[in-house]
Amino acid sequence: MKYCLPLILAVAIATTALAQTQPPDYWEEEWDHHDWYHEEGYDSPDSPLAVTDGTPQSTSAMVALEVASDAAFLRVDETVELFEEPAPDEAATEVAVQRSAIDIDFGIGSATVGDIDFDLYTVRVPYSRTLHKRGSVSLLVPLSITRAKDVILGEDGVSLGNASIYGGGVVAGYAHRVFIKEDGKPYRWRVSPSAGLFLRESSDLNQGAWVYNLGLSSSFAYRLDEHWVINMGNSLSLAWNSGRKDYPDPIRDNQQVVINGIQVFYLANRWTHHAYVMDTRFLRSSFIDNFQAYAIGTGYRITRSRSFQATLVYENGSRYESIRGMIGTTWKF
Repeated sequence: MKYCLPLILAVAIATTALAQTQPPDYWEEEWDHHDWYHEEGYDSPDSPLAVTDGTPQSTSAMVALEVASDAAFLRVDETVELFEEPAPDEAATEVAVQRSAIDIDFGIGSATVGDIDFDLYTVRVPYSRTLHKRGSVSLLVPLSITRAKDVILGEDGVSLGNASIYGGGVVAGYAHRVFIKEDGKPYRWRVSPSAGLFLRESSDLNQGAWVYNLGLSSSFAYRLDEHWVINMGNSLSLAWNSGRKDYPDPIRDNQQVVINGIQVFYLANRWTHHAYVMDTRFLRSSFIDNFQAYAIGTGYRITRSRSFQATLVYENGSRYESIRGMIGTTWKF
């Protein structure tokens, strides 16, 4: 604890400082100097309809959020498992820790980017396999459908109607647990490198993009007492874009996204309630340079190997607002 807590704080401070190297009003003023909607067009990487890089609904941001949510921020069942005592039939053996877990999460919501409204539908399937007490591997498959409503194009106001954008990908990661329950400490810390490949495209917009991603995440959880656990999550995501169809050559072909946040859990027997605040920042210029997420949720452990959880998330930033509801279940075997 003597060295790890200062290191965690240093990572959080450093990533936030990187995100703020450009004065916050700079890009706000730049966008106010011209009409982005007419001059940039719907197919620009910097428009609200861009499939990558420009907005919180773009692939670069969605990849970063998927990586962070799976590696930097704890799931309800995972929090309980990190701090609970092993069952009597689970002696501290390697067999006991060599187990797998699979989740299925469904999400639905809506968002407004600029003056365009979106409907959001997501499915995510994380799978993890514990190799030994300090290490595990994971695969995450996120799928999404984003529907833009009543799209108007160009100075002539041509109506495109609704436009659908489909996305999918895979993220592979490894989690190294620096501190575990066997260390006899009230805190847990894990560091998780990852790599991902994503594709999003739209026939309606005649555009698409591949996104290649590298990520590094940190999760530091501390048990305050019998019921309360607090977790600090930090994540850095590096993305490279490659356009498809009529998607124009990107103004920039890479993006970096920094995510920092705090989670609070209340453990009450089979129930676990939680809330978090999360800050997401683009390090390179984009239509929305940062936004914040606020969430509340609860989980119920049906059995020792099966649980259910539900979460409500509200996101807000300049020119951006969304609300999403998510439900999911976890199976361990």
